[in-house]
Parts: sequence; C-alpha cells; structure tokens
Amino acid sequence: MFFGSDYAFRDKIAVRTIKVSFFSRGIVYDINNNMETFKDLIQSKQPVLVDFHATWCGPCKQMAPELQRFAHNNTGKLRVIKIDIDKNQNAAQQFNIQGVPTLILFKEGKVLWRQSGAMSSAQISQAVLPHL
Repeated sequence: MFFGSDYAFRDKIAVRTIKVSFFSRGIVYDINNNMETFKDLIQSKQPVLVDFHATWCGPCKQMAPELQRFAHNNTGKLRVIKIDIDKNQNAAQQFNIQGVPTLILFKEGKVLWRQSGAMSSAQISQAVLPHL
C-alpha cells in the first residue's frame, strides 16, 4: 500500500504482484509495492499492456474484471499491469494520459498500440493480439 506520495518519483514506480491462483508467472496485475523502474518494465522483450487508471474512475472500475479476464486468457503472451495515475503522476505525464482508463501496449520500449476508454475483454483481445 502507498504511504503518502513517497512513491511518486521520476522513473520508478511501485509494483505489486497480486497472488491470484489463476494468474501464472509473468503477469503483474497491479502497481503498488515492490520497486521496479517503469523503463525496465516497458523495455521488456515480452509485451507489456499498461492500464493507466484511477481509483475514483467509474469506467476504470467497470473495466477491471474485463482486463483481468483478458490477462487470464493471455497468460504467458504478455504482462498486464495497472498504474494509478494519481500515485504515479510522472508516468502519466510522460505518456500524455489525458483520460482514464487508457491502455498502452509496449514492447522493447516502443508503443505498439494505445486506446482510451473502457473496453471489454473481447475488444481488448481484438485490438492487442494482432500486435503480439
């Protein structure tokens, strides 16, 4: 859990792996605790789908189970992470996040795809899977 704004610094974000039985290795589903640089995350050879969200955002809450379903259905193909824009303002600014939810797919530091607005698991799959 975050304690104040101590974790909102330049290129580091906090990463918490949710230990859910149906998630396998390689999927990080929420940003919260262990330190890992955002640059290291997105530079990975394995694609990384980043969900920029906010706790107060209704569409973000609505999309959360859909994103979880997408992550489960694509285990091993990519990492799925969530970044709270209020707790990680530098990352949100770096990628010009104007609205939430915003999904960005990265591979080796390059943006492969980007979309704002809530989406279903099927819509996410249709948009993201061609880039894998």
